[in-house]
Amino acid sequence: MGTLEFKYGTMGCGKTEALIQKYNRLIRYSDAPVIVMKVDPTVKASDVNDMSIKSRSGNSINADYLIHENCNFKMVLLEILSGSSNVNVTILIDEAQFLTTSNVRNLH
Repeated sequence: MGTLEFKYGTMGCGKTEALIQKYNRLIRYSDAPVIVMKVDPTVKASDVNDMSIKSRSGNSINADYLIHENCNFKMVLLEILSGSSNVNVTILIDEAQFLTTSNVRNLH
């Protein structure tokens, strides 16, 4: 059974920095695939030019996928994970407060 973990806090408290640090630890010490997703309600689904996730400290990583308002999250995950035989996959989502109810249901 998988687990759900989330970081929450006020703006500027280091949530994105924590995500970047977790990503770097997972890449370094784990064999399991890591998928990074970015939610940004101000970005159109066709505008995937800026896939970077940046913390205020200047650290950054690139997202593998941009989640837009009407995306079929379940299909996206199936597509991304189709080539992986490892069932221990970590999905990191920046700005998850902007997920729609449908996105959260599909993720579940």
